[in-house]
Amino acid sequence: MLGKGLTTSRARVTYGELTQATLGFTQTRWTMGQRFTTADGTEGQLEFAYTELPEGDPDRPFDAQEQHLLVSLRDMLRLYFDRRHAEQARREDESLLKMAERVARLGAWRVDLP
Repeated sequence: MLGKGLTTSRARVTYGELTQATLGFTQTRWTMGQRFTTADGTEGQLEFAYTELPEGDPDRPFDAQEQHLLVSLRDMLRLYFDRRHAEQARREDESLLKMAERVARLGAWRVDLP
């Protein structure tokens, strides 16, 4: 994933029913993944796969730095999906509140006093 790995690795992200992958992604014997679950219970996975035999130990193609990077990327993805879900829920709540205010002929005001 780093250095030469940038040209010999591919990635795939799965989230619920959604799957996105780099061109040519395929699981190989040198694939590493991290699963995650968002606050709403949706499961996902981030995977990286080398397309060629990496340098070093073929049974341990990912070094500690690459493993740490994968965990960090997994955490960022989980937070992104959690934030996206929370923003969507907030917009829906605001819409329902506006409709309830309109139906009940109520309103909300904000006054800024010095």
